[in-house]
Amino acid sequence: MSSGVFLWATLAVKYIKKSHFPSLPRLRKVLSKQKSPVTDQFDALYRKALETAIDGEDDEIKAAYLRCIGAILAISEREPLATQDLQYLLLVVGQIDPLSLDQTLKNLSPLLLMTDGQHIRFHHPSFKEFVTSATRSSLFHIRLDQYEAEPAACCLQVMQRDLCFNICKLETSHQLNSEVPDLKKRIDTHIGPALRYACMHWIDHFITSPTQALVEAIHKLMEGPQLMYWIEVLSLLGRIDVATEGLFKLAAVDLTRFSESGQVVSWATYARRFILSFYDPITTSTPHLYISALAFAPQDSLTAARMRSHFPNIITVAQGGDARWHPCMKAITHSNAIQTLSISPDGKHMIVGYPDGSLAMWDKQTGTCVSKSPVDHLGMVTCVVYSPNGNLVASSSHDATIRVWDVTNSLQHSRMLTGHSGPVHSVAFSPNGFLIASGSSDRTVCLWDPNVAHLIHEPYIGHSSRVTCVAFSPDGTKLVSGSWDKTIRVWSVDVGSSRLANNPLVITGHSDSVTCIAFSPDGSKIASGSMDKTIQIWDAQTGAKSESRASQAKHSDTITSLAFSPDGKLLASSSLDGAIRLWSASTLTYSQTFGHSSSVNAIAFSPDGCDLVSGSTDMTTRVWEVNACLKPMMMGTLVGHSYWVKSIAVMRGGTCI
Repeated sequence: MSSGVFLWATLAVKYIKKSHFPSLPRLRKVLSKQKSPVTDQFDALYRKALETAIDGEDDEIKAAYLRCIGAILAISEREPLATQDLQYLLLVVGQIDPLSLDQTLKNLSPLLLMTDGQHIRFHHPSFKEFVTSATRSSLFHIRLDQYEAEPAACCLQVMQRDLCFNICKLETSHQLNSEVPDLKKRIDTHIGPALRYACMHWIDHFITSPTQALVEAIHKLMEGPQLMYWIEVLSLLGRIDVATEGLFKLAAVDLTRFSESGQVVSWATYARRFILSFYDPITTSTPHLYISALAFAPQDSLTAARMRSHFPNIITVAQGGDARWHPCMKAITHSNAIQTLSISPDGKHMIVGYPDGSLAMWDKQTGTCVSKSPVDHLGMVTCVVYSPNGNLVASSSHDATIRVWDVTNSLQHSRMLTGHSGPVHSVAFSPNGFLIASGSSDRTVCLWDPNVAHLIHEPYIGHSSRVTCVAFSPDGTKLVSGSWDKTIRVWSVDVGSSRLANNPLVITGHSDSVTCIAFSPDGSKIASGSMDKTIQIWDAQTGAKSESRASQAKHSDTITSLAFSPDGKLLASSSLDGAIRLWSASTLTYSQTFGHSSSVNAIAFSPDGCDLVSGSTDMTTRVWEVNACLKPMMMGTLVGHSYWVKSIAVMRGGTCI
């Protein structure tokens, strides 16, 4: 593995030290991978190796070599395969013949690295940079979109051919996967490396280089039982996350230029919902993919409706089954009431704070506890929040302290921030992550530097009673605070000096204590909840109450938490009455209600807007499906530059890039 790196480093050092002139510009050029004598020497090396390998061959054979090289690059970047497994995967489509692949591997052996078990990859990333640059590689140029489509087609064909029902010959559904004594041996015997690779990576290859032929192949895979067989294999491998994440990405790709694409996108969406709803049985006992998930899916599950005909022996719910999906996709049981929660920026984890002063990190998808805080607060945890980059978590407590936790080290280390003289009820990170704001029963708002753990300025006094909630605007120029004094204050933030202006905008209108606040994603609105059981929307600039066509939004008890969907269209609220309600953010018209059996203390949207997580005193967190998904559509890949693309801009009007 290291030999290619050492060669590159040797050439780089020689180039940097070559001249008597200052070496910094040369160093910058090397580190930025600009064209330089270092890249020239590598280019000459790679060009000579390729010329030697393909010397005297006709165009058809040269094209075959390049297809082999591209496929090896695409596959080895994800998961290097041994020679025989690479051959098994790539030869299934027929465009690459065994002799061409074998000869390519022999001729390019100086550039290839065989790791343990003879897994194949190229020595150094600079080879990929060379062959994918038209100006540097010339006749040996390989287009990215071409070398991703080939492995995608191979993966789909291998899956279509090799997937089957009960692939590992499990005898009973009465054992968990973890209780099958020889499961690993069965997997190694029946799920070869090529099939395993195909099941893991076909979606990534496809979305990088979608074609009409691939769309048709996916359509064929998803309309037949192979869809279930694919999920079965991932269940056995313990990688159902590959299916849920991959299907989400597949549904987000713009395939409108291809026929049959609408069905593929819909089927991907429905299949993901099916998996998420039965995540626990599917992941813990593979046979229950069929005998539980497929059998008990609701009538409006298009995935189950299409698949049941392929499995006529499963039980059928004749009466009393669900007609449609329940909005709760997952319930995670805790050993204590949930006081507060926050979802990581990547949407994969959540931090939960408990009344006993402890914190825990949970895998949001699997529902497993990843880590617990080794040191607890001395009082109830009132608020937890992730930093924008996801590396830190801030927690506040009734013990009058704030702790900043290193999430990259699984909550094992924290720094304590002291300065408040009463319970701290709320904390918030600024959008750039440089500040933490806090609100306390001591009636003050404080700003902290999370990196050095100290108070930046004297506490800010403005409220006449305890400060219950704080939140930064999305651009970081405003800080809003809510209080038991029934007011909301909007503070201007001087980003340069990290100070608050002393003349905040005061908003009045609630008839009882303000308990929670939230900024809309565009920063134009502030939502507030109160002990008066109402939700209000305010103009963030003027403090004016937003005129609503609907009657005042209410719960039957105190509002505990508010959250805007990432697209700003929905506002979610929770209450001590146990209900969670969705409202139109523009009109506060009621949309949907669901909830817990006890008080709901915290809610948060996932970053993609597809689900809402809630925490309750009933000792569960629940993941709810909401129709607020942000689906970034990849419109296509633009190929034409011969080197790194470092900057882009969109012309006014959006017609050109």
